[in-house]
Amino acid sequence: LVLHGHAHRATLSWIDGPKGRIPVLGAPSGSAPTGAPIEPGAWRLFRFSHEDGKLRVTLSERRIGRDGGVEPGPTLVFDLPGLLPNPDAAG
Repeated sequence: LVLHGHAHRATLSWIDGPKGRIPVLGAPSGSAPTGAPIEPGAWRLFRFSHEDGKLRVTLSERRIGRDGGVEPGPTLVFDLPGLLPNPDAAG
């Protein structure tokens, strides 16, 4: 999982890793008002869980709405490759 915020844009792209695709998430501005030259302010909450032997990431976003209040944004769910130990491996 790669997180960055330099562009102040909510982006999602992928890069190839040795055990699968890796998500690259750009963070939006935390405080930009509606109507600014960049996307309105938003924040992202990440939750991590183990699901079916994989590390699952759930991203929930909240953002500044047109009226200046807070509104829900998208929710994304994806699995990260190769991060949980293999329970069958000797160690």
